[in-house]
Amino acid sequence: MVNHPFTQGKFRYIKVNLCLAALFYAGGRHPWADGFAVVLRRPAPGCRCRRSGGLSLGGTWRLAYPDPGPDRLVLAGGGGSCAGGKGVWGFCLASVLVGGATGQAAPTATATLIDAQGHTLGTARFREDPGQGGVAMTIRVSGLTPGAHGMHVHGAGHCDGPDFTTAGPHFNPSGRKHGLGNPQGAHLGDMPNLVVAADGSATATVALTGTFLRAGADSLLRKGGTALVIHARPDDQLTDPAGDSGDRVACGVILADR
Repeated sequence: MVNHPFTQGKFRYIKVNLCLAALFYAGGRHPWADGFAVVLRRPAPGCRCRRSGGLSLGGTWRLAYPDPGPDRLVLAGGGGSCAGGKGVWGFCLASVLVGGATGQAAPTATATLIDAQGHTLGTARFREDPGQGGVAMTIRVSGLTPGAHGMHVHGAGHCDGPDFTTAGPHFNPSGRKHGLGNPQGAHLGDMPNLVVAADGSATATVALTGTFLRAGADSLLRKGGTALVIHARPDDQLTDPAGDSGDRVACGVILADR
């Protein structure tokens, strides 16, 4: 078994079974030159090769190929020939097991939201979604006043009550202005308003485009942490630095799931 990253603007590490190998001398065509098949190869010294097909192959036993999507069996295609020197080549037909137990799960995180008295209001769950270029957040809360509330990711992983100022300013590593409607915005932590029903509950799913849960400056799990904060009033999506959204009424530190 070998690690096999498929790429389409992202890496998904999966396993491949090397189920067939053919050896031949440099200077000849491999058995599948005109069909589908070569998946992994280790070039022989002094052998210059050309290829046809959709694979970018090298001597590292790693293969780049577009993500085929879940639940598909992939037999990678390609052909090639070699001239100029002797050596033994190994060609392997790989059956790629996609999804199920072999795929690496996307990173996830959770924030447990509390009010000024420390009572739990609900949770927000975060899942990295490379296909959308960011993180998808789903929030479920209760115990808030009905109406629209500003909601943002803040740049420090602290939620000390009662005012939650320890969460710091908005998560804004690129130094932009606040607001989804601001031509000079927005902060990476800016989101649409959270609309709370008459019974004090709210459920919403939000895309945090440009953020990640992996290492990096734009990671919600960066050193020092981040927090999700809900405000007392609606965010006008324009006024710097927080959309005139008022006091911080709920806060939850964003923590990686184990």
